[in-house]
Amino acid sequence: EAGHALGNHTWNHHYHNVPREVAAKEIEDTNALIYEVTGFKTEWFRPPGGVLTNGLNGYAHSQNYAVAMWSSDARESSFSSSGALVNNVLSTAKPGGIVLLHDGGGNRSATVQALPIIIAQLKQQGYKFVTLPELLELYEQHKQATLAESNPNPTPVPDGID
Repeated sequence: EAGHALGNHTWNHHYHNVPREVAAKEIEDTNALIYEVTGFKTEWFRPPGGVLTNGLNGYAHSQNYAVAMWSSDARESSFSSSGALVNNVLSTAKPGGIVLLHDGGGNRSATVQALPIIIAQLKQQGYKFVTLPELLELYEQHKQATLAESNPNPTPVPDGID
């Protein structure tokens, strides 16, 4: 209702290889809960740890999920201070990027303290925060504009050809 995009990240966060039946259960049980709580069916999947070869990603692809990765990892487990997290994210952020941060899996007090600073500083640098579907739409618009610039006089399509 607030406009957030929801994605599936599995039930148990497996990194190791899993059989197709386990992958299906991990993803489908999570989907069922997302739908039960929100009434929303997600099209997005982010594999735990970014592991693409353990069966989860393959199952997600077979079910037509769009797999979303990240371009900047805050690496919260490597930094215990909010200042270090801020510096890490700001030094790796880039236009069109996705920053990976966590809200669980341990003490996230440094993340909670760093996030308002990260947001403020990135906004000050001209960044805009969008959902993943919005980001992909912006990417498609940019791609179309770039194609139009590189070919300003496209060959006309004859009548009757779609």
